Amino acid sequence: MLRSFALVLLLAAPLWAGETPPRALELNEAGAKLYGRGDYEAAQGRFREAYTLAPEDPTIRRNLAYCLLRLGDQLLLRNDPGRALRDYGEAGSLIPTDWAPRFREGLALFRARRDREAGTTLERALADHPERVDGWELLALVRYRLGENAAAIEAWERALRLDPKNERLRQDLARARREERVEGQLFLDQSTPHFAIKYDGARDAALGKRIGTLLEEAYRVVGGLLGRYPSQELAVVVYPGQTFRALTGSHAWVGALYDGKIRIPAKGLAQAPAASLQRLLRHEYAHALLHALGGPKLPAWLQEGFAQLAEGRAAASALSELRQLGGQVPSLSELSQPFSEVKEAKEAKRRYAAACLFFHHLVAQHGMPAVAAAVEAMGEGKPADAAWRSATTRTPAELHAEWLGTLR
Repeated sequence: MLRSFALVLLLAAPLWAGETPPRALELNEAGAKLYGRGDYEAAQGRFREAYTLAPEDPTIRRNLAYCLLRLGDQLLLRNDPGRALRDYGEAGSLIPTDWAPRFREGLALFRARRDREAGTTLERALADHPERVDGWELLALVRYRLGENAAAIEAWERALRLDPKNERLRQDLARARREERVEGQLFLDQSTPHFAIKYDGARDAALGKRIGTLLEEAYRVVGGLLGRYPSQELAVVVYPGQTFRALTGSHAWVGALYDGKIRIPAKGLAQAPAASLQRLLRHEYAHALLHALGGPKLPAWLQEGFAQLAEGRAAASALSELRQLGGQVPSLSELSQPFSEVKEAKEAKRRYAAACLFFHHLVAQHGMPAVAAAVEAMGEGKPADAAWRSATTRTPAELHAEWLGTLR
């Protein structure tokens, strides 16, 4: 979604009616050369000096703005949306009618999971630039993640009218329409501080309130394990009847899932013991918390290991099940792939038990603060080996081998 920019060089002939000081022209030219070499930080310094000398010159303003956009893009690619927003905001103040900084502000807010702000920013930008397919698509993703499927569908439809051959848009729109046929009939409860919960208000009103209370408890308890409490709102859907499996396509052994939203089948929950429902919600919120801190590419052993610890599963329970199931202990490669792709329930149980044991060992040896540090480092774009070595002095392969040694 990020585009590159070409700079306009202001040399001898000014492009505006005013007079640009020669020194500003020299600095602008020097900045353009640095920009062309990819040294955006140094280029920014030259453009900023030129702008100080000639703040009304439109070419110098634009060159400084484009350089700031480049610096923001680099930060965003390193998963640092907070600092990217600073550069995008300044660029927007220099070229306030341009699409690029306004779109990037929306994108950075989306990456930071500040979805309400992202939606407002994009809607204002699209009011002035309704021809932008990328803007309508991003707005659709923002609304979808907030659980506002109807608004997301409208935005995807606008994008598809502008780009009717875009298959990705068509598939995303079809998925949202399928989900809205069910979710559109559900009640949306936004009474909890951190969750927007959809459920069958007529049949499951008490269950919906109960889930909201337990999720807020999970926010405090699971967040306390890592010492992290994201402020972003999280969408939760409690699916009535058989609609959970029909819409998610999950295997029969899957009891709930997180894919940007927490999705839970309502069947059997009303009769479930409080402790069982508490474990389920803590497990799924643990996934959401890791996603908020480390992004979507964390390995399954980390996600499922932390989620099981968060739900309260003991290492002794996991060890007993792993021995009972028999077979080889899963390799690090097997434990790194999404468990939701495993079709056989027995193999899924083996991997869950192994991930739980591995994670308990990791915490016992290195502590939860090291886990939090590694997760956030990976979220900032650091390679996994470097992130774990910095936090624990071990790579994941070394940690796995160390853990295997305890099982012999």
